[in-house]
Amino acid sequence: MDEPTHDYQPAEHEAVPVAQPQATAGETVPEQDTPQHVIPVTPSPAAASVAPAAPAKAASDDYMDQASFKELFQMVGAMLFVALLSAAGWHAAHYSGAWPY
Repeated sequence: MDEPTHDYQPAEHEAVPVAQPQATAGETVPEQDTPQHVIPVTPSPAAASVAPAAPAKAASDDYMDQASFKELFQMVGAMLFVALLSAAGWHAAHYSGAWPY
């Protein structure tokens, strides 16, 4: 079989595939001479001897801090606002006749 010929020439900036030699079952592939960068990781003596931290004061107290209370208050306020807005919209839709009873 004849291979079809193509008139296509890749531009200078295009990557051109290069045929790589393939190894067969009877051949071995030579190892490449790429350096292996291995960094040994061991804990330092100072990090290994650190005592566990004492429990936080806020975790042991039986009250909410000011930031948590403010977030809770804002969330309840937002939920109440949406509920009132929905109720007003529902009433207005029925009152105007756009959404009959």
